[in-house]
Amino acid sequence: MKNLHYSDNMIYEIAEDMMFKITDNGQLMLYKNKDLKRTVKAVSEALEMSFENAVMRELSDKTVVLNFCERTRYSVEWGSNQISSGGCKWCGDTYDSFYDGKGHFYMILSDGMGTGQKAAADSVLCCSLASLLLRSGYPVESILKMINSAMLVRSGEESLATLDIAVMNLYTGEVEFFKAGAAPSVVMKNFRMLKAEKPSLPVGILGDVSFERISLEVGDSDVVVLMSDGVNEKAVSVWKEILKDATEYTGKELAQKLTTTAHINNDMADDITVVTAVIRGKQ
Repeated sequence: MKNLHYSDNMIYEIAEDMMFKITDNGQLMLYKNKDLKRTVKAVSEALEMSFENAVMRELSDKTVVLNFCERTRYSVEWGSNQISSGGCKWCGDTYDSFYDGKGHFYMILSDGMGTGQKAAADSVLCCSLASLLLRSGYPVESILKMINSAMLVRSGEESLATLDIAVMNLYTGEVEFFKAGAAPSVVMKNFRMLKAEKPSLPVGILGDVSFERISLEVGDSDVVVLMSDGVNEKAVSVWKEILKDATEYTGKELAQKLTTTAHINNDMADDITVVTAVIRGKQ
C-alpha cells in the first residue's frame, strides 16, 4: 500500500484504481473505484481490521464518503408481534428497532393511553419522533423533553403515551433501558429471567419528565424483551420456559409465541405488543 501526501491529510493508494483519504474526524473518502464490497475488503486487509458493512454517501463533487465501524462482538436477531384489543383495526402500541451502524442496536416501544385510534395516534407520534431523533444522532437522554413538548402542544385533548427504549452495545453486551411510564422489560440471561423495571411517568402529562435508567449485561444466546402493559404477570411466568429455548426460533417466531401466550393469559381488554432481541455471539 502506497502513502501519498495530500494537503494536511494522508492519501492511501491500496490498488492501482483504488485510492482513499482518512479525514480528521475518522471518515474515509474514496476516490476512483466505487465498488463498495471490494473497497471494504481492501481497507480491512490494509488496516488489518474487520469492519461491518460500510455506510456510503456521495458528495456533490462525486467524492464518496464511507463510514466504517469495527466488527462488533455480537449481532442481534430481532422480531415483533402485536394483537389489538378485541380485534380492533387500530393498535394503541407502536414500535421500531434499528442498528445505527456504530455498534448499537435500538429497540423502541410506545403505548398510547387506552385503546383504539386515539391511543394509536399518540403512540405513533411518540415512537416515530423518538426513532427519527435517535437515527439523527441525538443522545437518548436529550430526546425526551422534545417528545414531551410535542405531546403537550399536539392538541387541547389529553395525549399520553409511554416510551420504552433499550440500547444494546454490541461490543460489550451492555444493555441500557430508558423508561418513561413503560411496562417492565424481561431479560433471559444464562437461563435466568430478570426484570428491568422502575416506576416513572409517561410522556405528555407534565412539563418536566425524565427517563428512569436500568443497565444490564447480556451475552451469547441471551434474550431481551420489550412489552406493553397488556402482558400480565401470569403470562410472563409462562414465558420462562419459552425463553429458555429462544435460540430454536427465528426472531419473528419467538415474538409470535410470546404474544400468543400473553393473549391466552390476558384477563383484561388491552393491546399486546412484544419486541424481542436474541443476542448472537459472532464467530
